[in-house]
Amino acid sequence: MDHTHSEAPGSPPPDDWRGPSLFARPAGRALLLVACLLIVGVGGWLFFATGEHRPRVTPRSKQLASTPTKREQIANTEGPLESTAHRPIGQRDFPEPSRPRAARSGESPSNGNAADGELPRQVPGDDTPLPTSSKALIREVNQIVDGLIATFPDDPDTLEMKARALDWVGKSSQAVDVWKQCLKLNPDYIHAYVGMAAVAARNGNHQKAAELARKAIALSNQAFRARTILAEALINLGESEQAVEVLNAFLTRDPRSQGYFLLGRAYSDLGQLAKARASYESAITIYPRYAEAFYALSRIYLRLKERDKARTAIAKYHALMLERKPTRPGMERPKDDLEDMSKNAAIIYTDVGRVYYVKNKPKLAERVWRRAAALGPKNVPCRQGLAWLYRNENRLSDTIKRLEEITAIDPGKPSYYLEIGRLHAALNEFTAAEHAFETAATVDPKNPDAGNLALVDLYLATNQNLAKGVELAHELVKRNPSASNYARLAAVCFRDGDLAAAENAIARAVKTAPTNVRYKQLQRTIEKVTGK
Repeated sequence: MDHTHSEAPGSPPPDDWRGPSLFARPAGRALLLVACLLIVGVGGWLFFATGEHRPRVTPRSKQLASTPTKREQIANTEGPLESTAHRPIGQRDFPEPSRPRAARSGESPSNGNAADGELPRQVPGDDTPLPTSSKALIREVNQIVDGLIATFPDDPDTLEMKARALDWVGKSSQAVDVWKQCLKLNPDYIHAYVGMAAVAARNGNHQKAAELARKAIALSNQAFRARTILAEALINLGESEQAVEVLNAFLTRDPRSQGYFLLGRAYSDLGQLAKARASYESAITIYPRYAEAFYALSRIYLRLKERDKARTAIAKYHALMLERKPTRPGMERPKDDLEDMSKNAAIIYTDVGRVYYVKNKPKLAERVWRRAAALGPKNVPCRQGLAWLYRNENRLSDTIKRLEEITAIDPGKPSYYLEIGRLHAALNEFTAAEHAFETAATVDPKNPDAGNLALVDLYLATNQNLAKGVELAHELVKRNPSASNYARLAAVCFRDGDLAAAENAIARAVKTAPTNVRYKQLQRTIEKVTGK
């Protein structure tokens, strides 16, 4: 079974959590999408304020006039790229589907218009019933992966999907053979080293696991999974000090719950209990349902003689483990767990879809991602991929639907609500856009600025709710008295008819940023109206 989602103590938490404000997961998981925005940044809304642009929603026929440049993502990422900054038209809020593994030069994602040809029968459509047994599910996964290899033979990315499928069903030695084929095609194929290192670690060959993981890290300093394999191997080899070195610097750049969990183990072995406690607590802060971290933390609390905290932590551990649907003493799962296998199949399908997408097969990517969504009701990356694809095809309503599914799964990320709001605005759906932006401002009460910025710009763009826009703009200035916020305040006050307030606000903006041409332009417009 897929060791990545094993539930033995010390395993990574489900979905390899990086925390509520990060979108990422190694390239087998990077993704997504976004928007031709109605809401514009400090250049466009100044035109709204000065009257040089009639306040209206951008016509759909002109929404795709320009294509934003691709933002490269670390391999296998998951979750949204959080942002509190307001974005100008055309800038995307979340990463597009990148090649699940190492992209080659000269290849780029499809723009959604290329023909796929006849869709292979190996890829089931929406009308195909979901597998009702593990055997049927494994057969379907093999068919989809074999169809990918038949479409793109002798390609390390497609062969890697085969290796992962084999490893998933316990055929690890065959998986290693396929990963070796990948290395023959590309000696620097990092994901082959990571896969083989994981197999070596599971087989207890920690020295071999460390050796292979180091090769992967040498090829990419961003290889998080390789670092965790290396760190765990070093801990098991009694080299915990080296494990601390491997993890510490990396976690400052890329904080993930599993990394902090392993750091806690290393500090515990070194007898540095305070640091171990802090590491386990950090793991839980990032992923509050990390049962194994609660268990390890309870043991540290006992060693520190903090017995009340130990009792609380162990109680939380048991509560979380009971939610994993134990079926017999020892909290073990049955060997044939179709629900868990379906979740892991959805992960494989998500990466298969990415391969199809970057190889200019958007219809195949869509079909595989839709199957992944059906198998994994809480799988975010496949829905992100669908949203990106639909956005590029200007299927805005379909994009909104998939983003709303994501917010139902993970409701705490403002970036999704911001994107939903922009899409509704592009469809001239003012009320829905306003609601989405208001939600973006409230889901993270400590950082409401991004949602409030979008609301102010919406009111400027549509000439509606200007009084509320003035109120929000004042709040933005109080929180952050920047030149752009003062200019925005001036713009909305001017449009609302409060010329004195507009004049005062734009004076502050120009004083703070005296070389900004647009601020001066707005100032001249206001002075012309006031007769100065």
